[in-house]
Amino acid sequence: MSQQKPFFLALSALTLTMAQPALSLTAQELWAEWQSQSAAMGQNVTAEAITEGPGTLTLTGYSSSFSDVDVSTMARLDQIVMTETGDGQVVITMSDTYAVTISFALDAGSAPITAGINVLVPGLSITASGTPEARVYEYSAPRIM
Repeated sequence: MSQQKPFFLALSALTLTMAQPALSLTAQELWAEWQSQSAAMGQNVTAEAITEGPGTLTLTGYSSSFSDVDVSTMARLDQIVMTETGDGQVVITMSDTYAVTISFALDAGSAPITAGINVLVPGLSITASGTPEARVYEYSAPRIM
């Protein structure tokens, strides 16, 4: 019986060690996931500069665009910072202003209408966790205007 205990402890440690990489999410993986999912929906997401640091990824000049025959959209954030928490989650913070431009025509052949909207998100923090098949995003913000 006393030899079973070390065996089960070793098995438990091995299981935890093997499970950890599957549960861990890195900032780079999350950015690649955003790009892949956006492309699958016909969107283009880019960043003017991508800066990697220890456990962080900073996207400067982030933009997201979409266009079809009826509408085009462009969204822009000055900066997005993805920070790994060490427990398999990534915390996402961003600039306070999310600028969105939408263009569309009311009727075929008519001149397009363009509307600009600034969504104010001061103090917004998003925590990403889970697997790519079941990604969870938890939002926290004092207010969104």
